[in-house]
Amino acid sequence: MYRGDREVDLAMARLFGGFPEPFFNGYEAEWPLAPGHCQRALFYNLYHLLNHANLFGGGYWQQAEARVWELNKLIAARAGHLRRLTWEGEGEGWPAWQAIGLAV
Repeated sequence: MYRGDREVDLAMARLFGGFPEPFFNGYEAEWPLAPGHCQRALFYNLYHLLNHANLFGGGYWQQAEARVWELNKLIAARAGHLRRLTWEGEGEGWPAWQAIGLAV
């Protein structure tokens, strides 16, 4: 049995383009997602981009790096400043997820 967050599954479904847009529109009409799901999808899919970069290399490294910078900008903007967050250990970057509303 699998028990997971539906946002994670839907984010992965969008990442590699396996489902048509009407699927997502119909899903949203029947069971709307919580506000901020698009921003959380960026984070959820980072894992898959890093995994593909590790397994296959190539352009996945550039996609993963671009996603890290995109998330960094999003976090900085939502936190109200433009400085780069530290990503070492569980420093000030991780509690920021909760504080800026990316965590559910």
